[in-house]
Amino acid sequence: MKKFIFSFILGILFISLVSASSYNLELNQVDDKALVKHSISLDSFQAVSINLPSDAYSISSNSNYALQNNLLTISGKEIEISYLTNYPLEKSKEGYYFV
Repeated sequence: MKKFIFSFILGILFISLVSASSYNLELNQVDDKALVKHSISLDSFQAVSINLPSDAYSISSNSNYALQNNLLTISGKEIEISYLTNYPLEKSKEGYYFV
C-alpha cells in the first residue's frame, strides 16, 4: 500500500512537471475491487507516465499506450485511463473499505 501511495504522489509531481491543466482521480469500489479512473488535461500534446499497482488489470484508455513493468506511458492532450485493482482496499468484518 505504501508503494502505491508513493507512486501516486510521484505521478502527481510528474503530471505537474508536464504542464497539466487539470488532473482528476476517481476511485469507485466494485465489490472487492477498486475501479480507478485518471483524467488528465494537458496544455499541449505530451507523453505521460503513470505507475500502476502491480495487480492492475482490465486497463483501458482513450489512446494507445505502452505498459512495461507496471509503468503505463501514454501520449495525448486529453488523456483518460481506467483499470481495476485491489490495492487501495482493506477487508474488515463489515466488508471492504478504502485505505
